[in-house]
Amino acid sequence: MSSTPKIVYGGFPFGLLPHEESTKIVEVLKKNGIKELDTARIYPGSEKAIGELHLPEEFVIDTKAKGFTDGSLTKKGVEESIAESLGLLGVESVDIFYLHCPDRDTEIEETIDAINELHQQGKFKKFGLSNFPADDVEKVYNYAKSKGYVLPTVYQGNYNAVARRSESELFPLLRKLNIAFYAYSPIAGGFLARSAAGIKNGEGRFDPNTPVGQIYAKLYNRPALLAALETWDELAQKVGTSKARLAYRWVVHNSILSGEFGDAVIIGGRNADQVTDTLEAISEGPLPANIVSEIDQLWEKIKHEAPLDNYSF
Repeated sequence: MSSTPKIVYGGFPFGLLPHEESTKIVEVLKKNGIKELDTARIYPGSEKAIGELHLPEEFVIDTKAKGFTDGSLTKKGVEESIAESLGLLGVESVDIFYLHCPDRDTEIEETIDAINELHQQGKFKKFGLSNFPADDVEKVYNYAKSKGYVLPTVYQGNYNAVARRSESELFPLLRKLNIAFYAYSPIAGGFLARSAAGIKNGEGRFDPNTPVGQIYAKLYNRPALLAALETWDELAQKVGTSKARLAYRWVVHNSILSGEFGDAVIIGGRNADQVTDTLEAISEGPLPANIVSEIDQLWEKIKHEAPLDNYSF
């Protein structure tokens, strides 16, 4: 197995783009051997578009149960969520079915009982967790194991050069339990591609007038992280690359992630050119050792202000 993590395309944009533009992205993915798409019940229109474009015929599909609302992971909630997902995707089963985040209003036993029933019914192949703190991962794993249920084998979490808390807070447990890590936000929602001024001015995903913008502002609009962007720009110039390309090369080739553990990086891109640029950057391989060392030093300076994930700010 390759030591390089697998590349997965994050299908959030499919629900927001005309099918014509989505088709162009799909052609880039196929040309580059990308075979897996990630989506979620709460991604507006994404599952519907994936189904309408008949992408499950050509790609492995992963999705997530409804989340980020109290009471979403009851037995009824999980069953309805996967039924809606499978219906929109036009499939009888998905590869990975994730719990998108914890539900503090529902007992974990009720949720995992429902998950196991759905697995026995053949609704999904692998059980995944996303945005769960380590303690909750352990609770889920131990309960599932005690009942002889399907065990979680994939964890999807926030991970990039300025959000590395999972290296100490999650990875020791995940490695012990043989749970692979799928990294989302490898360029921090665009933070690592922008300037401090751009972030403060609400560019891109950081528009404070949108719900997503408010989340990303809470995650990354922090003094130490904004100051780090100047250093990040200098590092990109040293390498002779863009800030986004620097971020992608680091997370794929120089981070804690490894294909030997089944890890993956979920890339984004709202048009074919962006996706092409990302895949070209990844193909350039590892960064020079001195640059990796400077990225590590930068992390030491900012880790006291760094976020964990999109659930636990």
